[in-house]
Amino acid sequence: MSAIAFQSTALAQQEANAGTTRFRFTIAGTALASAQNLFWSVSPASGDPVDVADFAGGAFPSGTLTLPSGDSSSNIDVLVSGDTLVEADEGFQVLAYYFTPPPAGLIHSTTTYLYASGIILNDDTGYSIARLPDPFPSATNAARFIVTRAGDISRSASLAFAVSGAGATPALAADFATGLFPAGSLSFAAGAVSAIITVGGSDNALLSAGKGFAIAVNAPDGSVLASSNNAVPNTPVTIAGAIARQPTTDASSIRPFAGLTIVDPDQGQTQTVSVTMSSALDGIFSNLGAGTYDAAGGRYAVSGTSVAVTTAVNAITFTPKIHAALIGDAVTTRFTIRATDSLGAATADASTSVVATAAHTANALITAAGIEIRDGLTGDVVSTLPRLANGSMQFVYSDARLYGADLPSAVSRGLDPAQLRDYGGNDLGAVDGWLFKGLAAVRSASALSYVLVNPTNGRWAEVGVKSDGSINFANYGANGDTRVVGIYDDPLIALGVVAKGGQFDSQVRFLDDIRNDRLAVLGAADYDNNGFVDLFFKQTNHSADHHDDVYLRAILHLDGNIQYANYMTATQFTNWMTQAGTPASVYNNWLTQL
Repeated sequence: MSAIAFQSTALAQQEANAGTTRFRFTIAGTALASAQNLFWSVSPASGDPVDVADFAGGAFPSGTLTLPSGDSSSNIDVLVSGDTLVEADEGFQVLAYYFTPPPAGLIHSTTTYLYASGIILNDDTGYSIARLPDPFPSATNAARFIVTRAGDISRSASLAFAVSGAGATPALAADFATGLFPAGSLSFAAGAVSAIITVGGSDNALLSAGKGFAIAVNAPDGSVLASSNNAVPNTPVTIAGAIARQPTTDASSIRPFAGLTIVDPDQGQTQTVSVTMSSALDGIFSNLGAGTYDAAGGRYAVSGTSVAVTTAVNAITFTPKIHAALIGDAVTTRFTIRATDSLGAATADASTSVVATAAHTANALITAAGIEIRDGLTGDVVSTLPRLANGSMQFVYSDARLYGADLPSAVSRGLDPAQLRDYGGNDLGAVDGWLFKGLAAVRSASALSYVLVNPTNGRWAEVGVKSDGSINFANYGANGDTRVVGIYDDPLIALGVVAKGGQFDSQVRFLDDIRNDRLAVLGAADYDNNGFVDLFFKQTNHSADHHDDVYLRAILHLDGNIQYANYMTATQFTNWMTQAGTPASVYNNWLTQL
């Protein structure tokens, strides 16, 4: 019995990297009565199919063949084009068919179809390069790149690589220990998917931060893999070891930065470190090495290597200012440390602080000549405030720095706001928030009073201090030792000049300043010799109410209430003092303080 069939219906082999590879399909004929012509063609298979580019001539192959009579065979040769593309294994189908004459009595011949399949196995290897994340450990500044291959990884491979400078600030050969750009080969074992190239690190020294480079890898197929403009990151300086709330007194000194460490992971750079006090009035720096010190601004700066600047900052000594608070109270000084490297990367830390409890205090002694301020520990005269020509006296607390403007509460030696009563005996001391604003000769030239304000209830209080320093809280009222008072209606309202409750109503402005804690006492005296005490305040944040006048002259009634709050600009204030005959030496410093 005659028959025609493919000897093998499936064939799989690699395509090679160039030229053509023959896929041979053999068709055999058995006991053929006569020669038989066959027609054949190639077409894509399902799955990952071939396309015309996979075959010689750029077309799907086709043709004819003839099987002689008897037992014979013939070949169908499909020529596959070789390439270096990494592709999936691709399939195609070979169809062969022939015609059989019709039996006697029939008109139509019979068509017989034969099928075989072919698979082009990928034998190519593709390579890609990528920079690994976080490539710069702080100790090495080493950049790492991963080269990954895909496709046929059954064979070992070796790829050459080379580094060159790139970017706006290219790295130089001198940036590497050998004085040469790194170069070498990257090896893949059979079956290995990836390999790492390290640029920099202990083998090739430390790259200079901020410089750029490119790395090129030559693949086996002749292509070049490149990773360009790889700037070495500039790692910011780190500040470690800051300590908050370090205790001391204003009778001693402290090294608040002794445990501080300043480190720049980018070796070899120069750092500039500055240390700034929250207020230059809080104290002074000493034991300073190289660098610059602005005492007025409370700022010290030094430049050098990490080791040099750390040593300089560790050695800084801070001496708190004496007379900055009442004895037993404290002033907190905060320090901002800022480190900037030579490429501009900056780090700031404001954690370090010193709490200086007052050991020194200043006692006020009223004499015939005026007020003498003496150091409570040493007895030294700190400041003298003379009487005015008319015999009255003023007291300026910020001159002698008896109290800080930021004293957080009115609680100080002998002063207990919880005992405050108004004229009717109502307990106002229980209201939180009484703030100490200064000490002034409010009553008379021979008596000093604490001046307090309360942002919670909008009241202000004047607390008389006896010659022995005691306070009689039980004696309250118009003529009492303590007076919780307020402010009368603005007299300009009755004259029709100012609208009651308007922005120029002095009562409204005064209460608003109290509630927003914008007032600090400057001094008190009968400056114009009219029988009424003038209590002067200065707004500590005058921009908050959008007025240009920052001085407040509170004209006191005999009962302690404010008759009229007269707001003034600096020019108006100076003119008024001049017209009142007050020496400029009395008030000149008021123009710059607070």
